[in-house]
Amino acid sequence: MNLTDIFFIIFSLVAFTSALLVVFIQDLFKSALMLVVTFISVGGIFFLLSAEFLGVIQILIYAGGIAIIIIFGILMTKDMATANTSNIFMFINGQICLIFFVLLSYFLINEKWVLLDLTSTSYAEQAKNLFSNTTNHLATLLLKNWVIAFEFSSVLLLAVIIGSLAIVKDKNE
Repeated sequence: MNLTDIFFIIFSLVAFTSALLVVFIQDLFKSALMLVVTFISVGGIFFLLSAEFLGVIQILIYAGGIAIIIIFGILMTKDMATANTSNIFMFINGQICLIFFVLLSYFLINEKWVLLDLTSTSYAEQAKNLFSNTTNHLATLLLKNWVIAFEFSSVLLLAVIIGSLAIVKDKNE
């Protein structure tokens, strides 16, 4: 086991633990802080997988942007004492999450996973080419194949910014 494997295990455990804490912590502010930790850990995993551009985007956009806007929205929300009260939908939501978890586990366990022999020349060269030029490959995918999804995400970010400005404007008036 080398140092990369150790860091991968550490980042994975931190991401998994903080994601569980996001769900189970009752305080919304602390839950949002755990979401930031989850985003940063996933960004660290991207760095370990030689996807540096995705790691930077994960940390800048999600941990630095989206999560901070979520925390800002939580802090600007009125009547935080009643925001954490449970209602009748908690049981239904738990059942839906359990069904999705069971289905996802079933499909992951029963999938016929194909293991590649990376020692052969063709697979080794393909893996080397894949990880050596992730930024150019990602740019090609985003601007040619997935341009609609890319534009939709930019509109979503714009809506988040406008919404946060509207919250601040209402609070100041």
